[in-house]
Amino acid sequence: MALAIDSSTPAAVSTNASVTNLTTASFTPPLSSLLIVIFGTGWSATGINSPSNTGGGVTWNASAAVSETANNSGGAVWLGTVTTSASMTVTCNPTAAIGQWGFGVAVITGQAASPVGATNVSTSGNGLPSCTIASLTGSNSLVLAGIGNATSGTIGTPGTGQSITWNGHSFGYNSGGGGSGWGQYLTGMNLAAGASATINDTAPTIHYAEAMVEILAATGAAPTPNPQMVNWPQAMWRSAYR
Repeated sequence: MALAIDSSTPAAVSTNASVTNLTTASFTPPLSSLLIVIFGTGWSATGINSPSNTGGGVTWNASAAVSETANNSGGAVWLGTVTTSASMTVTCNPTAAIGQWGFGVAVITGQAASPVGATNVSTSGNGLPSCTIASLTGSNSLVLAGIGNATSGTIGTPGTGQSITWNGHSFGYNSGGGGSGWGQYLTGMNLAAGASATINDTAPTIHYAEAMVEILAATGAAPTPNPQMVNWPQAMWRSAYR
């Protein structure tokens, strides 16, 4: 089963006020789907605590969280598995009250039972956002990142083959302040295991922090034999595959 961004993925939320939490609108993800919380801030070098939800059931995986905080910016990715499909909201709170931050929840289907592959982080006090995983763990993975911009309210311009739009929603977190953040991914999901993958922006040059994660696709089932061939004698098998 291939990885896919589910149509239940809700709009991202953001704020310019100094608040301790934000909550999404209600959405109903499929049973066993993966919730990917992608956070970014340009307010201070701050991450987020474990997300929470009301309605439905989600097992949040703290051991899978990836976070980078530096240069007055922060980016983070948290994962949760849906154990009961029902209308729900997701709430995130930073590790300190901050402004100019936001997050989006990408609903993913087709993930592996242990979905986290390779990860990496990067930061710069004056550069174009960029982070690279030198060798992907699996094939056809979803590669994504949470990025924070401490220099301006400008959302990054994704590099080739990348997007900040998830299910038609922009995961750009800018409420008019002096900082911003966004959630970005490689759109192809077609790289082979061992390939290099980069999440980068061609503008602007900023103070940034980036947290990058590979989400592994479920392994495909073995092909089902053709019932007309199951009882063929060995001579016929050999003839068919010469």
